[in-house]
Amino acid sequence: MGSAAHNRILHTITPFPLHRHFQRESRQPCPYARFIILSAPLRGLEMVLKPHKDQNHWSLGSASGVDFYIRDPGLLAYHLCIEHSEDQWMITTHPDSEGCIVNGEPMEMAVIEDGDRLIVGRFELVFLEGACT
Repeated sequence: MGSAAHNRILHTITPFPLHRHFQRESRQPCPYARFIILSAPLRGLEMVLKPHKDQNHWSLGSASGVDFYIRDPGLLAYHLCIEHSEDQWMITTHPDSEGCIVNGEPMEMAVIEDGDRLIVGRFELVFLEGACT
């Protein structure tokens, strides 16, 4: 159980309507790629990959210094690095981690595309690029 503030945050998260992701004709262009968490208790939480100055990489893990903090005993402090280079998105896991699963396949490094699903620790994420719901 989390603190009262943590519980209030969880209650403000709205479920992500995944069916809208596949309705390309009704979506608006979105300037930033993002991950949506599909697993409870953080279902619907968006992690927006919005560059700050010349930033082209982001970190995900269980340490307070990462760009995307997820409290999960299955994650290392710096578990996953997300990098954008030209027109390509790539993820790399820390060498000491157990990696992650991308579209059902265990990976330590992978190029990801719009709609790809990742399992990191106990959380399932979907990567969305180029369209908002």
